[in-house]
Amino acid sequence: MAMTKERRNEIAYAALKIRTRNELSLRDLDNIDRQLGNTIKEKEMVDINITKEEAYEFIGSLVREIFDQQMSKLK
Repeated sequence: MAMTKERRNEIAYAALKIRTRNELSLRDLDNIDRQLGNTIKEKEMVDINITKEEAYEFIGSLVREIFDQQMSKLK
């Protein structure tokens, strides 16, 4: 059975979320502008024509989702 692109994206997002949750430090947020600037220069990002605004929106929503999940565990 061939995997659909939608399913691949779902798996990739879940893996990214796990890795980000495990590795993210609040100190990383101090360097987010530089890190995103460097990331969007990578070949894979250039190939999909991602803008800095899109990168900010994506990482912002990912970090908020992780933060909300972690905070819900405190209740």
